[in-house]
Amino acid sequence: MIGAIHTQRPTFTPGPRASKAAAQPDQTAPVADSIQLSGAAPAASGAQLAKSAQATAAAVAAQNQGPAGPALLKVLSVNIMFDSESGVDEIARIIEATQPDLIGLQESAASTKQLAEKFGMHSLQQDKRTALLSRFPIEKVTDNKYGVQVTLENGKQVGFLNAHLTSFPYQPHQLLHLPTGGGVYLNTEAQAIAAANKTRGKEVRTMIADAASLNLPVIATGDFNEPSHKDWTEAAHKAGRHPIKCEWPGSRQWEAAGFTDSYREKYPDEMAHPGNTWTPNAAQDDPKEHHDRIDFVQYRGAELKLKDIQIVGEKPEFADIVVTPYPTDHRALLATFQVG
Repeated sequence: MIGAIHTQRPTFTPGPRASKAAAQPDQTAPVADSIQLSGAAPAASGAQLAKSAQATAAAVAAQNQGPAGPALLKVLSVNIMFDSESGVDEIARIIEATQPDLIGLQESAASTKQLAEKFGMHSLQQDKRTALLSRFPIEKVTDNKYGVQVTLENGKQVGFLNAHLTSFPYQPHQLLHLPTGGGVYLNTEAQAIAAANKTRGKEVRTMIADAASLNLPVIATGDFNEPSHKDWTEAAHKAGRHPIKCEWPGSRQWEAAGFTDSYREKYPDEMAHPGNTWTPNAAQDDPKEHHDRIDFVQYRGAELKLKDIQIVGEKPEFADIVVTPYPTDHRALLATFQVG
């Protein structure tokens, strides 16, 4: 069910290539009429759910009385390739290798509940292709279902958002005149910016508005299906890495809203650390593909301090954490924050 929250036990006990053309422009985050608590009879209303979650959070805080010192928070973002042809167990190996507290899943439907049950996590199926998993009870859901509010063991509240933004048409392919670009070719930076704004600009603005509505330190994960202006630089263009220099509007919007790109905070040199997440399923010199960084962990808030960010993937030359066989067409990101 779209917008359904599933609550599991609050402990954490780990237990063929898809093209961009195959991912049709399904809109992210349609709004559900109500939010239901799985396993309750009768189903709880949104207000009852909020009350219940707040009570649970208060109980957790009571069990952890004392000075509210800083907490470490591990956040995983992973596109599981339409529930993965490899199955839930293969996706679970990524979670086992990273031990996250919060997970943003993209292209996840049937797998969401199975993964939540396997790892004893709370879950929100945001829409038919995105979901959130949390080791902490979900206390509040934003109006457009992009995000939730959770309370950590040290009593600090954090907002957590996730999205799979519209994937088609995909502007890098349009610039390279690849057929997976939809048959509409682009040649200039201005054309690319306009096309990207048309494709997913409204989604980015709505997601940022949901983040603002929480009035909390916020972490946002996702497959944004658009590169960063911090990667498509003049230097990268001159080196032949990208067809043009481009001030991609999505990453500019996040920056203007006060968010920090976690990967570029740790690795500001785009030439030394490209950080490509798309795609491990194609050879580096494949003329029908363009390797890029389109998966992100963005964050905002004085109480959040980035401690580390790691790429999870198929080989040591492309990833900090290696999982083999690697089950999906996007490398994952694991960000570790100090909160408080």
